Amino acid sequence: MGPMFVRSQPDPVLLSDIRVLHNLLVSESHHQRVRVRDYMAQVQQLITPNHRKIVTDWMLEVCEDQHFHPEVYFHAINYLDRFLCIQLVGRDTLQLVGLTALWLAAKQEELVPPGLEQLVTLAAESYTEINFRHMELLILAKLELRLAAPTPAYLLNHMIAAEEERDWPGSSWR
Repeated sequence: MGPMFVRSQPDPVLLSDIRVLHNLLVSESHHQRVRVRDYMAQVQQLITPNHRKIVTDWMLEVCEDQHFHPEVYFHAINYLDRFLCIQLVGRDTLQLVGLTALWLAAKQEELVPPGLEQLVTLAAESYTEINFRHMELLILAKLELRLAAPTPAYLLNHMIAAEEERDWPGSSWR
């Protein structure tokens, strides 16, 4: 019998603790060193919003094709935007950045993330394994290894749980 993989499930205790939601909201608004801003006007000179749209649409297709958990896409977009806020990128490199961001996110969320050979294939052999390794290191360095980011879906789970607890008889969270 081969290895058995089981996806982790949300912890109901953490979901019902309002302090977790509070900490997520605080970290989202105050503790991120790299804030997403209008990087197209302030940083990027070689790519346009349309280039970003093309790459993010393609990233979504990759996620669907690879049957990635939805959080992979949300985290990857977060990494992509935060990276583009601080690093000038050319049109010929944007797909490499997007796919590397997906790879980093898949390493966080998927039980079995894609390997380097699979990334090369997904990029139609436009980049090599060493290109992905170098981009991975660059993204990690520019983001200062801060990959944890509350995504809208993650926050929504906590908000729903907090709202449900709020309606319980005898709840002190009013």
